[in-house]
Amino acid sequence: MDMYLGITGYLCKDNAADGIQSFLESRQLPLERLLLETDSPFMYPNARGMKLPTKVKEALTERSLSFLQRYCTFQRNEPCSLPAIVEIVAAFLEKSPEEIALATAFNALKIFGLT
Repeated sequence: MDMYLGITGYLCKDNAADGIQSFLESRQLPLERLLLETDSPFMYPNARGMKLPTKVKEALTERSLSFLQRYCTFQRNEPCSLPAIVEIVAAFLEKSPEEIALATAFNALKIFGLT
């Protein structure tokens, strides 16, 4: 697979049987091909929404939720939402948020030729 997949806050809205949540849980996407993005101002991650599985909601830290509440104005998807997106993706992949953050930051540097 010679492509990257960027994931936004839409991850919180989609719970289709063949959607992005089930795709992440299937572990078909190599971590070295994953990017996280804001798609600002759209695709706000409604982290408290009903469409996220309980295990994912429980993985969210107060710190990332506070970033959403304090800094994301009018529920726009802005860079301040990335900590929550990292934690949500990590919960689906059953990895640590630090591992997801490091891998996706490296992927972004690589794709933009900054390494």
